[in-house]
Amino acid sequence: MEPGDLIIVIDQVEHPVFTRSDDHLFMTLHLKLVEALCGTTKIIETLDKRQLVFSISPGRAFSPG
Repeated sequence: MEPGDLIIVIDQVEHPVFTRSDDHLFMTLHLKLVEALCGTTKIIETLDKRQLVFSISPGRAFSPG
């Protein structure tokens, strides 16, 4: 057989939680004011169904950018 070109087409669909920007994944995490001021712990489910514990220290809530 003669060698030929291999063409791969990838369709990206939107995810209900994560958004993609270049090589990075982002998610929006909504916090109540009391959680942002007093601290809280949230569990985030990843794309491969693992659960990550995300802790916010009191007064350390942030916004990107």
